[in-house]
Amino acid sequence: MKRHLFLQGERGIGKSTLIRKAILPHINDVGGYFVQRIYLSKNQEKYMGFAVKPLDSNKNYQLNSSVNNLADVEGLFLFCNPLGIWQQIPGVFGRAAVGFLKDALLRGKKLIIMDELGGIELEDMLFLDMVFHVLDGNTPVLGVLKSSENIEKLRKAAGGKSDTAIEEILHVYNKIKNHREIDLLTLSGTVDFVVEKRLRIFIERVFDRE
Repeated sequence: MKRHLFLQGERGIGKSTLIRKAILPHINDVGGYFVQRIYLSKNQEKYMGFAVKPLDSNKNYQLNSSVNNLADVEGLFLFCNPLGIWQQIPGVFGRAAVGFLKDALLRGKKLIIMDELGGIELEDMLFLDMVFHVLDGNTPVLGVLKSSENIEKLRKAAGGKSDTAIEEILHVYNKIKNHREIDLLTLSGTVDFVVEKRLRIFIERVFDRE
C-alpha cells in the first residue's frame, strides 16, 4: 500500500463524509484542511459559497455552515454573487491552506487531510508548492481528488482563461493523480464496502504504526 490515499467520485456521493467519519476518533492527531459548503441563513436550499477551513477540532470540522452574510466567512474562496454569477477570490489557498498544511507538519500530526484538490486552487502556485512538498514527505495524506471531468467544467467556465492556462491546470492535476505515493480509489456509490474497507485499513496503518 502506498503512503497516501485519495478518493474520487461524483459530486455529492459522500467522499468528504466518509473521510470525516473515519478520522473523527483520531482528530487530535490529524491536521490539514477541508472545504466547507456555505449556506445563507435565509436560503438553506442551495449553497452559496465555499470556504477552506483548518482541520483542528471535532466542533469546527463541519462540512456545511450557515451564515447571515458571506462577507463574514473566513477562508471564502468561491461565492455566488447577487446576480447569480460564481466569483473566485484569488490567493485564498496560498494564504490559508498553506498555513494549515505547514501547521500540521510543524505539530507533527500523524495524518494530513487535503479535502479537496482538483479545482481553481490548482492555479495557486504557493499552494501547489506546499501540496507537493507534503506529498513528497513522510507524513501520510488522506484526501479527495476531483474527477477529471471537473477540469472540463473549468474549461467551459474559463471565460477569459486561455487554453494554455487550462492545459497547465490539467498538467498539475495529472501530476497529482499519478504521484508515485498516491493510491486513488473511486467511490462508486453512497455505500461502497470495498472503498470503506480500504479506508479503514489505511487509517489503522497510520495510527497503529507507532
